[in-house]
Amino acid sequence: MIWRPCGSEIAGFVVRDRARRDYDGGTKPRPTLDDLIADPIRARELTADEAAALLIALAPVRQALQLVALAPPSAAPASDAPGVAPTHLTLAEAADRARKSRRWMRDHRRVIPGSKKVGRDTVFAVRPFEKWLNRC
Repeated sequence: MIWRPCGSEIAGFVVRDRARRDYDGGTKPRPTLDDLIADPIRARELTADEAAALLIALAPVRQALQLVALAPPSAAPASDAPGVAPTHLTLAEAADRARKSRRWMRDHRRVIPGSKKVGRDTVFAVRPFEKWLNRC
């Protein structure tokens, strides 16, 4: 459920059940966002203008959710919980652990196991990198 203060609306759609209002003179209750998520078929109850307004209002939310869901592992926020080990190292972290420069790590990433390019960044999987680091 999307949290908003009681009675708030997005593009004219009531967000919470307690704030439900009638939209056609009292014969049908206006579907809430929770109703539409739980039962998408209820979208048939909306007019074309209402559906378009809802899509426009929800576009930024959809984009924000896509950015979070599709973020590369290196862009994921680090967990501050004790005892939780990271799964990938950034280029700077790997260079510090290997006592090499970032430039050296970038130039030799193809021979270091567990390295991969994520967009413009290079990340290293922790286990293969540590195994490579302790190879001698």
